[in-house]
Amino acid sequence: MTAYWIKCIALTRIADYVHASGVEPADIAPRLGLPHLSLLEPDLWIERDKYLALAANLADVCDDPLVGMHITAKSEFANLGRWGAGIVRSQDLEGAIRFAATNIGLIETGRRLSLTEEDGRVRFQSDFDGSMSEDPHQILEATLVSLKRFVDLAVEEIPIEVHVPEDQPSDTSEYERLLGPNLVFSAEAPALVFDWTALSLPVRSPMAISANGRVLESPERLVRGVVHAMDEIIVDERPSALAVASHLGVTLRTMQRNLRAWGTTYEELLNEFLMLHAAFELRSHHCSVTDVAFNLGYMDSGHFTRAFKRWTGVTPRDFRV
Repeated sequence: MTAYWIKCIALTRIADYVHASGVEPADIAPRLGLPHLSLLEPDLWIERDKYLALAANLADVCDDPLVGMHITAKSEFANLGRWGAGIVRSQDLEGAIRFAATNIGLIETGRRLSLTEEDGRVRFQSDFDGSMSEDPHQILEATLVSLKRFVDLAVEEIPIEVHVPEDQPSDTSEYERLLGPNLVFSAEAPALVFDWTALSLPVRSPMAISANGRVLESPERLVRGVVHAMDEIIVDERPSALAVASHLGVTLRTMQRNLRAWGTTYEELLNEFLMLHAAFELRSHHCSVTDVAFNLGYMDSGHFTRAFKRWTGVTPRDFRV
C-alpha cells in the first residue's frame, strides 16, 4: 500500500497552540510513536496517517474539536519553506494558486490542488489520493482554512462560497468566523467557489510584523532555535548545551527554562537529534559506522554503537540491513 507523507514544516504552529493550551508539547508526539523533533525539525517527513492521529490526539488533549482549523488559521505562507515563498512572491491570485498546485509535492504527497472554471466562476479544490486509516475530518477542515488563506492574499475582499465535506453541525458560528457566512455542508471535497475575475487581483505583501514591530518570543521559537543551532554546530563539534545557548545569544538558564516549558531537557533533545541524524546517514549516505560516529562527535565507533543500540534497540549495522 502506498504511503503518503506530510513535511513537518507544515506543523510549525502546533507546538505554540499546544503550549498555549497548558500542555507540554514534548508529551504529544511520543504518544503516537513520533519523535519530539517532528514538531521542531521542518525537514522531517511523517506519514499522513500519523499526522491524522496526531490531529485527533490534539483535539482531545486541547479539548478543541476544531483544532486543525484553529492551528491552520495561525499559520503563514511565509513560514512554509520554498512552497510558501513561491506563493507569496506571486504577482496575482491565479499565480499563487497555480504555483501551489504545481509544487504541492514540496510539502505533501498524495494531495492535489485544482482550479477549474465554469460559467464565470472558478472552483478551487483539494483532493487526496488513497484511503485514510484515521478519521480525516481534522485535515479536511484545516484544508478549508488553507484554501481561504489564498483568497485572503488578494488586495481586495473576495466573496466566496465554501464547500465543507462535513455534515452541518448544530452550531456553525465558529465555521462562519473562520470561513465566512456562505457555507455549503455535506460537500464532496473541500473547495472554494468564487468569481473568475478575482484571479487577476494582485496579492498582498508577505511582510507581517507584530503591533510593536518586534518578533514575539515563545518557548516553541527558542526550542526550534536549539535544534537549528545543533545542526549548525555539529559540523565542527559535538553541540554542548553551553555552546548552543551561546549560539542563540541566551543564557543557559533561559534555554533550560524554555526546554522545561516544552516538556523536555537538552540531553533528551540532543539524543533524539543524534539518533535521527545517525539513522539518516546510515540509510541515505551509506557512510561507514566509524564515519557516522565521528560526524556526530563520538571519539570512537564503540561509544556510538552503544548509544545507538540504547536509542533503537539494534546496532548500527543491524539497523542498516
